[in-house]
Amino acid sequence: MYCHANSTVNGVNQVVLSWIKAWRPAIAFTCVLASLAQTTLAGGVSAYLPLNLEPEMERQIERVLILADEPILKRPFAVALVEDALPQACMVDKPLCTKVKRYLQRYSRDYAVTHASATGAITHNAKGVVVPNEHGLPADSRWELSAQGYVQPNDYLLLSGGAVAYQGHSTSATATTGSRLPPTAAR
Repeated sequence: MYCHANSTVNGVNQVVLSWIKAWRPAIAFTCVLASLAQTTLAGGVSAYLPLNLEPEMERQIERVLILADEPILKRPFAVALVEDALPQACMVDKPLCTKVKRYLQRYSRDYAVTHASATGAITHNAKGVVVPNEHGLPADSRWELSAQGYVQPNDYLLLSGGAVAYQGHSTSATATTGSRLPPTAAR
């Protein structure tokens, strides 16, 4: 009688059975580890505070993060990070927490205008000079308008946009400043 190594007994392949028997401890260990693992759910997206905060508010937010032992060098700050740091900071400085909580309220809604600004200026002999870090704003511009806002229809989608306009030029979410995509080649 001839017996092949891959023979079946009651329809089960003997090679598969021997493999399962050899790996039984590893399979049991993996099952135990998998049962101990905790499920992690995504917390959704978080808005970020603008990079050009008012100096007083920026100092207050940095103080909250320092009191909660959070890093302050990484910018921009996530709103969720500042909210998580507030309970520890409130134990030390309640007036500071009140001010920061009031500021963060604008980010707790489904939509909001988070920044709006109008600036006027009078200059003398400023032709050709550009103000640093102001999207190419010439120093001789007599006015500047800016606004920023967001819409968050659900926990996993956040749309944010802003616009800057000044004498002779305007930019918005459709004409961004900073990084730009290269123009497409003509076909």
